[in-house]
Amino acid sequence: MREWIKATYAVAAEAPFDAEKKAKAIALGQTTDTWTPVARHDQDRLERHRGAVLNASSVTQQNGLHAATLTIGFPPENTQGDIATLLVMVFGKVSLDGRIKLVDLDLPPSFLSRLPGPRLGVPGVRKALGVEKRPLAMAIFKPCIGLPPEELAKMFRETALGGIDIVKDDEILPDLDVCPTEQRLAAIQKAAAEVKRQTGHTTLYAVNLTGP
Repeated sequence: MREWIKATYAVAAEAPFDAEKKAKAIALGQTTDTWTPVARHDQDRLERHRGAVLNASSVTQQNGLHAATLTIGFPPENTQGDIATLLVMVFGKVSLDGRIKLVDLDLPPSFLSRLPGPRLGVPGVRKALGVEKRPLAMAIFKPCIGLPPEELAKMFRETALGGIDIVKDDEILPDLDVCPTEQRLAAIQKAAAEVKRQTGHTTLYAVNLTGP
């Protein structure tokens, strides 16, 4: 039996529409179809990369709109086995297509096996902190953009002395010239070590690595 990445969409429109036709447009438009018909001799070769309609509900009226639920099967081999290409495939240009929501994703074992999850996970974070039962407390650098590593390290030290378990970069803070990631990391590791020596308290730092 073929494995699919199963994406379920809630679709709505002011005018009645053909749910099966809409589902087929998503299945093919997000995989092998082109904007305009193109005669090709290798359609059989493309078959393994083509999406399929797994279910299209009847169109009903909800809140004054015509609505349906569509489930599309996408070939796992169309992705690199990562979240980024998965999201582009199931909700790339579809996201621009009127009232449509991606409401569920059912991922097959072959895809999930390539996503082992966080290296540490919650148990690993608790072990690193030496905290077994109580809730963990986290803070975020605010403000962050425009500050050099030394000032963020000072902010980290004050926060750590206050008993916070984890301090994370704000997601808007990339690898800027005013605050290079590696310099920021080194400065904050030094501050964390000083707090550890003074108080015995461990505070972890989560670095924003968004980007190349």
